[in-house]
Amino acid sequence: MCLNRKIWIFVILAFLVCSSTFAGPTGWTWLTYNGHEYALTQNYHNWIDAELEAVSAGGHLVTVNDAAENTWLAQTYYNTFNRSGSGSMQNAVWIGLYYTGVGSRSDYSNSWDWISGDTSTYRASIYGGRTSGDADHMYLHGWTHPYRGTWNYNLIHDVNPTYYFKGVIELDSTIIPAPGAILLGSIGIGLVGWLRRRRTL
Repeated sequence: MCLNRKIWIFVILAFLVCSSTFAGPTGWTWLTYNGHEYALTQNYHNWIDAELEAVSAGGHLVTVNDAAENTWLAQTYYNTFNRSGSGSMQNAVWIGLYYTGVGSRSDYSNSWDWISGDTSTYRASIYGGRTSGDADHMYLHGWTHPYRGTWNYNLIHDVNPTYYFKGVIELDSTIIPAPGAILLGSIGIGLVGWLRRRRTL
């Protein structure tokens, strides 16, 4: 095997190995699920400020794509909020679903979109089958909530700081190579170019 081919193999392997090691923004604790990275916001927020923190981390509030992801989120991010003193009923986190302003809020299959721009059509059950007035932002109930894994929207969590939640930030690690991958890839490509120049001398 020629040296040139060995270097290209090194470049490819180094990129694959290093890009599989996520190097997320500091300040958040990242967990991996199905090729994506998740973290709680550092602070309790209304939905808009939670999304702003998610954007500052390089992502958005989480898009939920299926029941398995919804269950994982509910099981992972539970007991994150109990500030109102009402027990597990306040066990919830913000997700990225928001009311578009078109149609009825209760028609959340059609009148709500994901802030990430994702077109996921997955919708979990609404808590107790109820609607919650004029709220525009959805949240997920954690696993110790009586209606675990369900969603809800309630204006008090956007307007009363006592009831603010943390949000779940989502990044797509498949499109964010680790710095080591970029460095090793650049070194390998540089070596290949150097060898080619030497052969032409």
